[in-house]
Amino acid sequence: MKKLKLIVTSLLMGILLFALASCGGASGVVGSFIGAVKSGDYEKAATYVVGGDVDGKYDEDNEVEAYIYKKTVGSFSYKVEGTTENTNDEGEVTSVEVRISYTKYSQVALRAELLKNTSLGDILGGANYTKEDVDTALKALEKASNTATVIVQKTEEGDWKISTLSAAALVVAMVA
Repeated sequence: MKKLKLIVTSLLMGILLFALASCGGASGVVGSFIGAVKSGDYEKAATYVVGGDVDGKYDEDNEVEAYIYKKTVGSFSYKVEGTTENTNDEGEVTSVEVRISYTKYSQVALRAELLKNTSLGDILGGANYTKEDVDTALKALEKASNTATVIVQKTEEGDWKISTLSAAALVVAMVA
């Protein structure tokens, strides 16, 4: 009887560990992708995407634009709210839906705040903001909150990668 208990317990622990590893793998890919986008490393971010393509670069040569990116996208924080595994007819996990909640400073709201204190002449002439202008505008803003579902697929090689559409939507959520 003790051997049967030990076998059943071991089997259940193995199943639990497998389930946690498969979900953690998918959630881990989401975290790695977000980290790469936050740091502006789109080449690295692309390695976590099915098809290896992601866009969202900013003008790295413009110091204030890079600063705006760092302050807004860098403020992106998220929490995994749950996962749902999708299986094929054989019961193999083929994709995982990773539901996240997130907060961030919005670039759209930041730019609107910057425009509040800009004259029409400056707007028409192409207003040049400073880092101090950006910091002042950010103090007037609150972080926006939202949720998203990211689809992470298992590739033929057995790796977890974010679907192209989910990656694009997540970049838009982070950058906008």
